[in-house]
Amino acid sequence: MSRQPIIFCDFDGTITMKDNIVAIMKQFAPPVWKEITERIMQQETSIREG
Repeated sequence: MSRQPIIFCDFDGTITMKDNIVAIMKQFAPPVWKEITERIMQQETSIREG
């Protein structure tokens, strides 16, 4: 009997040591992503708006 691989995707750090969304943003987001992230973390803007 062969086993099927299991892939866990965690974007908010609930089951991983690092937030994958941060790595994705570093790779693909525009240069202003740090400013947007800071505003979200300070609850000045919503995640959706960011």
